[in-house]
Amino acid sequence: MACCIDGIPREGARGIDTHAHKGALIPKNGRTIAVLGCGVDQDYPPENCELFAKISEQGAVVSEFALGTRPNAENFPRRNRIVSGLSRGVLVVEADVKSGALITARNAVEDHQRPVFALPGRIDNPLSAGPHRLIRDGAVLVETLSDILDNLGPVPEDVRAIPVPEPTLFTETTHAQPQAATEAVSDNLVALTDRQSAILRAMGSDVLDVDSISERSSIATNFILQELTMMTLRGAVERVEGQRFVRKKSR
Repeated sequence: MACCIDGIPREGARGIDTHAHKGALIPKNGRTIAVLGCGVDQDYPPENCELFAKISEQGAVVSEFALGTRPNAENFPRRNRIVSGLSRGVLVVEADVKSGALITARNAVEDHQRPVFALPGRIDNPLSAGPHRLIRDGAVLVETLSDILDNLGPVPEDVRAIPVPEPTLFTETTHAQPQAATEAVSDNLVALTDRQSAILRAMGSDVLDVDSISERSSIATNFILQELTMMTLRGAVERVEGQRFVRKKSR
């Protein structure tokens, strides 16, 4: 899974790409571009139909393929070069060694001279093989959002001008509040999705691994991993002792 950087995600696929688009749309003036591996009249993936409509209002849905072109597998490697070309950097979160995300990263370096970032993971997870290979080959290892911002280069004036509210992620006593206070707790998590907020509540103040968070929240581990990646980059949680996570305290 690759997410392209400058505050404007580029892909239109499932997983982290979908979440990156949704996150970019949170600010009132947020912008995002979806690059499709099919014609712009094809809703793929179909569950993102409403998301594409919103993206078209706050950015653009683009494709080099003619109307009516189906989302065939061979289209996506071609699409990836457009994704990297439109972006100021590429972040690879999870990818096996044959993933299209690595094609995007290669396009970014060889064709467009863009920086590549990679998030490390468990050594026994096949989806960590791609990021680890990129890190070995010189990609910037990412643990926090600062790792990206510090290596991305100067941010253009028009991007800096977009007002992005400082998120109020949680309070010191959020985890101790009873179930009846769920609505109030959600108000303090305005910068997070509903699922991310549920994960934070489940974590409380404990240091937990992914399986433990899944058991507490009743959310599948694959979704937990996706959300923890985004929450780590946004400063809501931090990784400690390998694949264990803890909430960051409010400053």
